[in-house]
Amino acid sequence: MEHLILRSNDIGAEGTMNICNSIAETFGQGKILRTLVLNGNPIGEDGGLAVAQMLQEGSAIEHLDLGNAEIGTQSLIALASALGYNHSLKVVNLENPRTYEIEDTTTYHIAKMLRANRSLEELYLGKHNMTDSGAQLLAEHLEDNASLRVLDLRANKIGIAGAESLAILLMRGGTIIQVLNLASNRICDQGAQALAVALRSSGNLQSLDVSRNEIGDMGLVAIADALNSNSTLERLRLFGNEFGEQAADAIKELFESRFKYFDFKEKDFVPYVVDG
Repeated sequence: MEHLILRSNDIGAEGTMNICNSIAETFGQGKILRTLVLNGNPIGEDGGLAVAQMLQEGSAIEHLDLGNAEIGTQSLIALASALGYNHSLKVVNLENPRTYEIEDTTTYHIAKMLRANRSLEELYLGKHNMTDSGAQLLAEHLEDNASLRVLDLRANKIGIAGAESLAILLMRGGTIIQVLNLASNRICDQGAQALAVALRSSGNLQSLDVSRNEIGDMGLVAIADALNSNSTLERLRLFGNEFGEQAADAIKELFESRFKYFDFKEKDFVPYVVDG
């Protein structure tokens, strides 16, 4: 057995400890588990610490999903510490933890991990109460990371400054991020304009989600204009922003040019004309 998927059951800390002990024991016997999904189980702080301990002691897990598992600050820090020295994990989901600190404490430890880790390809940090300072920390530490392809920061509290830091990261040559999800944040027009500048020069980004971000005409037009100078983006989500007349015209022009002549796989908007 290589994949253990136990999504949305009622497994708590004790059950998680038993699972982790078994994984560690069978790993010592040469048996390889590659996927562990505990999403939607109330494993809590003790369960999260058990998983971190298992990772430190050694495993071959490549895909770890602890989203919506009621893990807290201590287990997030322990997991970040374990990931700093882990060379097998490629996909990690830590969405929606139970953290209540005001500052971006856990984000700081996750950012430090990203500077050291050289195997992680996908990281999901939705609903972490991450602010601009947290996004700036991630951007700074990702400058030295050449493995992360997917960064999901949906449903946080990232504003203009955080978006600007991520835009600068995308323009630097060291990062290979291909998917950036900033849905349900608050980057507004200025943040969207910064990302638009990055779109003009980024040669790696393939998917951008800035839906529900309080972006108005200025930001939406900037993104649309930037796409005329970009040939790598294949997926774009803009739903839930404030489309005005200028943005509508710019989007209509995209459908008649960029989207018509280049392969574009996904978009969550479409223009329509009424009475000519």
